[in-house]
Amino acid sequence: MSVSRRGPLLLLAAAVAFARPSLAQTTEERLKDAIEKYNAFNIEGARPILLNVVSPNYIFPITTEQKVRAYKYLGASYAVLDRRDSAVVFFSAAIDFDPFTDLDPREFSAAELAAFGEAKSRVFKVALRPIVPARLDTNFSFRLITTQRANLTVDIVKQSDTTQKEILFQSDNDGPRDVRWNGFLRNGQRADSTLYEVRAIARRGNNPEVIDRQLFKLEHVFEPLEDTLPSIPTSDLLPEQYKSSAPWFDLIKGGALATVAVGLPYIAFGSDFERLDWRPHAGAAVGVALASSIISFSYRRGHREIPANVRENTRRKQQRELFNSGVRTRNQDRIARTIMLICPATGCPR
Repeated sequence: MSVSRRGPLLLLAAAVAFARPSLAQTTEERLKDAIEKYNAFNIEGARPILLNVVSPNYIFPITTEQKVRAYKYLGASYAVLDRRDSAVVFFSAAIDFDPFTDLDPREFSAAELAAFGEAKSRVFKVALRPIVPARLDTNFSFRLITTQRANLTVDIVKQSDTTQKEILFQSDNDGPRDVRWNGFLRNGQRADSTLYEVRAIARRGNNPEVIDRQLFKLEHVFEPLEDTLPSIPTSDLLPEQYKSSAPWFDLIKGGALATVAVGLPYIAFGSDFERLDWRPHAGAAVGVALASSIISFSYRRGHREIPANVRENTRRKQQRELFNSGVRTRNQDRIARTIMLICPATGCPR
């Protein structure tokens, strides 16, 4: 290859090699570079990087937090050079994206803080911090902010029944505020495990109200519950009454016994039956058998219960109820120790 052709190729390779580190930079790396330049008072070196990051033509991935940071330092870069109008515009953009945006007075000058304060007075917003998974107890708070003094209402709405609404806060507010909630309703009951919406509504004079809302999920966590035993099936119980046919069977058995008392000697002795004078004995046996069957028939018709079986069935039922009562008590204790978790609407991590 000739030297004349090699020259342009070498220049192109050098240009690509020089550009590669810049192209490989992530948005975070670009912001870090710009902020380092800003802190080193290289304002003119930091501003082009920040303007590029917030440009509509910016092609690299960028989060809302990164965009807010870029707008904040852009506003500061103009305020420090006493270009207040431009500073207010960029500060307002940062506050509009994230009302929680603030300047640390230990890091920013009075001019920067003044321009930021003016920007905040022009933007009327209310915002809730994103909910992160947490245990819902007396230490839990919804973090929110109003950029200006306003009447603030914070309530929770059950999504499966929007008529159920719990008001957590209703008063004037200016700036950040923590609104506590322990998961219990005003009636003292624990909130159901389901999907809710926390809603912050700010009203300022005759201005339209501004609203921010977030969905969250409430989950109850407790030890596994025991199952109670079902009622004892009738088929597993002893019969507590004689059948209605039992008295008749007693009567039939008495009649059969009387027949046997006469028939058996007659068959056994045949023609000697009368000679041996078995008739009185047979008559007595018949009388006893018939009397017994009649008495048994009368008694069974009025007394069909089987006391021993009734006692045994009662014992079995009491034993099962005692077990079930213990299960219910243990389950109530476990439910009383329920832990409530609050998570984003996507659910709690496992």
